[in-house]
Order: sequence, then C-alpha cells, then structure tokens
Amino acid sequence: MNSVKDLFKNTSAMAVGTVLSRVTGVIRTAVIVAALGFGPLADAYSIGNTLPNIIYILTVGGALNAVFIPQLIRHMKDDADLGRAYTDRLLTAVGLILLVITVSVVLLAPWIISIYLPTGWAEADKSATLLFARYLLPQIFFYGIFALLSQVLNSRDKFIVPMFAPIINNLVVIVAGVIFFIEVSGTNALIISDRGLIFLSVFTTLGIALQALILVPYLIKDGFRYRPRFDFRDSGLSDTSKLAAWTIALVLVNQISYAAVARIAATANDSSVNTVGFTAYQNAHLVFLLPHAVLTVSLVTALLPSLSRTAHAKDLARVGVDIEKALRTLTVLLIPVSLMMFAHGQTIMVTLFARGNATVVQSALTGSVLAAFALGLLPFTVFYLLSRACYAQEDTKTPFYFTIVMNMVQLFIAAFFVVNTKQSAWVVGLGFGYSLGYLVAAIGMLLLLRKPLSLKFGKWGETSIVILFVSFFAVVVSYLVAAFIDGLLPDATWSYLLELLIATAAAISVVAGIHKYHPIKEIGELVRLVRRASN
Repeated sequence: MNSVKDLFKNTSAMAVGTVLSRVTGVIRTAVIVAALGFGPLADAYSIGNTLPNIIYILTVGGALNAVFIPQLIRHMKDDADLGRAYTDRLLTAVGLILLVITVSVVLLAPWIISIYLPTGWAEADKSATLLFARYLLPQIFFYGIFALLSQVLNSRDKFIVPMFAPIINNLVVIVAGVIFFIEVSGTNALIISDRGLIFLSVFTTLGIALQALILVPYLIKDGFRYRPRFDFRDSGLSDTSKLAAWTIALVLVNQISYAAVARIAATANDSSVNTVGFTAYQNAHLVFLLPHAVLTVSLVTALLPSLSRTAHAKDLARVGVDIEKALRTLTVLLIPVSLMMFAHGQTIMVTLFARGNATVVQSALTGSVLAAFALGLLPFTVFYLLSRACYAQEDTKTPFYFTIVMNMVQLFIAAFFVVNTKQSAWVVGLGFGYSLGYLVAAIGMLLLLRKPLSLKFGKWGETSIVILFVSFFAVVVSYLVAAFIDGLLPDATWSYLLELLIATAAAISVVAGIHKYHPIKEIGELVRLVRRASN
C-alpha cells in the first residue's frame, strides 16, 4: 500500500462491493426463507449448504486466509522471480488437495451429515439433508479456487474485484430461488418434491462456481500466468504448512464447537410450536456480520498487506500504531450499529424475512437471536483485527489458544440455556454465548499483545466511552419513537420497514444534534475520513 490515501481508496471501493454483495446475499436468503420457512426443511438446506464451507475452512480454507498472504508477500519480496514459482506451486498443490477432498466428502456425505443432525429428526428431514448435501458439497472445490485467486489478486494490491465477485453468486441463486418460490408457492414446505430440492441445490453450487471463475479474466489482465508445478520439495511450501498447522487446529476447534451448535439449534426447532432452529441462528448471524463485513473486513483486507510488510521488517511498534487507528475507527462505527441491532433486532428480522412460509412470530424470534449476537459485534471485531495482526507476524498459535477460550465460553452458556430454559430460548442462548465468548477472548488478546505491539488504550478507551454514551442516548430515543409509531401502524410487513426507517432517522438526528452543539472529536474524524475516501 503506497499511502494512507491508497488505503482509504481501496477500503471505500471494497466497502461498496461488500455492501452490494451483502445486500444481494440478504435478498437471496430472504427468497430461500420465503420458500422453505424456518422449519426442519429449511434447517436441512441450511445444514447442507453450510457443510461445504465448513469442510473447506476445516481442510484448507483457514490456512489460506491466515497464512497465504503473509507468505506470498514475503516470497514476492525475497525471491528472485518475485514469488512466481512459489505461487504456481501453491496453486497446484492446493488445487489437487481440493479435488481429492471434494470427491471424498461427496462419497462420505451420509456419515458427515450425521455429525450435525439431531437424533430425534424425522427420516424425511434426514433424507432431505442428504439430498441437499450431495449436490451442494461440490462447492468445496470452487470455494478454494475463489480463495486462492482472490489472495493472488490481493497480494498484487488488487482488492476490489474479489469483493464484487459474490454478487454474481447471489444473483444466480436469487433467480433460481424466485423460480423455485413460484414453483412451490402455495405448497406446504414439508411436501416439496425432490426435483425442486435438486434444482435449488444445483443452482446454489453453480453460483459459487461462477463466483470463482469470474476472477480469471482479471488475473490475466493483470499479467498473471499460471503454470502447473509439481516440484514441491525444497520449495518453501513446508514453511507455509508448518504455519498452517496451527490455523487448521484453530479451525478444527471452531468446527467441533459449530457441530455442537448446529445440533442444539436444530434440536430446538419444532415445527409444531413457536420455535426456531439452525436456520434462524444462521440468518441472525448473517445479518450480524453485515456491518463487520462492510466495515471491518474491507479495512483489514486493505491493511493486511501493509501490516505483513511492516511485521516482516520487524517494526512491531508501527504494527501497533496501525492497529490502534483501526480500533478507534471501527469503534466509532460499530458501537452505534450494535446498539441499534440490539434494540431493533425483531423489527429488522421481520422486515427482512416475514413472508411466504416464514411467519412473523418466527422472524421476531430470529430477531431476538440477532439482538443476542449484537452484543458481541465490537468484541468480535477486536478479536478479528488482533488475529490478523498475529498472522501478519506469522504467529498462528495465539489466535488458536484464544479460539479455544471463545468456544468453551459459548458452549458453557449454551449448555446452561439448554438445561435451565425453555426450548424456544435455546438459540438465543447460543447467540449470547457467542457474544460473551468473543468478549472474553478479545480482552485476553488485548492484554497479551499490549506489550509486544506497544498498544496504548488511553485514546481508544476515551473514544469508546464517548461513543457509547452518545449512541446509547440516541438508541433509547429511537426505541421510544419506534414504540410510539408501532401503535399507529397496521400489522403489515411494510409497517415494520417504515418503523425501522423512522427509528434510524431519529437516532441519526440525535447524534447529529449532539455533534452540532457539542462537537465530538471522534465523529468529526469519521466525517473527514469518509470525505477523504470519497475523494
């Protein structure tokens, strides 16, 4: 990254791409939920569609995301050929691994899905999950190809196209989902034919394939030429694999925990009562991640190559300065967003999902899960940012240990809810455990990295207190406004949207009013930051 201006330019462009991809992703999810609802069949699709990502991340994805960019940048800087041979070897090795893994898991699908399915599920729901998995698991290969090609582009400071590529995927599934919805309109979600489920699965996988393949022309345009290389010995890949081992261990811990979460959430789902399950957990998590994806991931993706170069030069103090600036910027943005999601979670989810086979009650219950997730937005972001700082220093052990802590806390809270609360509260407990787990892990990482990175928490602490106070006051006002409006509007989906828009406008007006008469330094800095990015 050549300058701060370049960082802001790339961040803002990526943010636009991420907004569009996430918005189309939410539309895609809303279409699927409208057709399948929140019942066991929806959970069957959600589990089947989650498995490819889980297995990809578990096998090679985590290592690629955490290790590939720092190692690739090091080889681009140190190798005489600017890292070309290393890149070709890595692409060849990972491509072969992906192919073997994909074929293997498709054959092992019945055993794999049994890990995630509740024992009490009906045979029809188990069969639907297996059918979905058969056609969705080939996504593993294309997830890997997309990640590989994206990382090659990122290492060349080409960040924007990978952020826009998921839009293609979402559009394909939206079109297929609309066709599917029209086909099953008026049909009970429990009796949809296998032909319809196969249609939905095939086009879901096709979307991922196109998302990966769309990157190829841009790599060629940038001058990248791939040549398969099989001379892996003494190629530097062994160093990468050693670093990746800890990342794979981290992912393994995450996925063991996630399997437990999936079983608890799916067990909680009983279509005969007002409960929600794994689909609600996933959809709440999807919406929870929107601000993180738009703001945090865009900023960190643009910052990571610079962090890697700085860390490679052993300038840890500079790494700490960059982390502090990112923390302050993200705090200003995420505290008000998290409080709004907590206060208006039910309204948000009813607005997005209450149509077709998805009821208002189920959508509102999903909103309660979103509110539980929202409490952990800032801790999750802090943990994510500090983990990337560790990866830039080729330290994959520290995030691993704190990931264990996070998962232990979440599962402890989940067990408490299962034992001590009604079935309808279990998924909310999973969201709350997630938030508390990341809070504990983030605090631990901050304390551990404070000295090595020369982190100074004074300014960040002041920023957090000011923004928390202003945001809390604004959100309370917005909640009161929403409560007043709710009594005036009819019981319709558009009413929830109008209520949400007015509540958001009220919150923004309060913040703007406070800033006008009592200028807040952090908000002023944010406004200037946005102006610099747009220019």
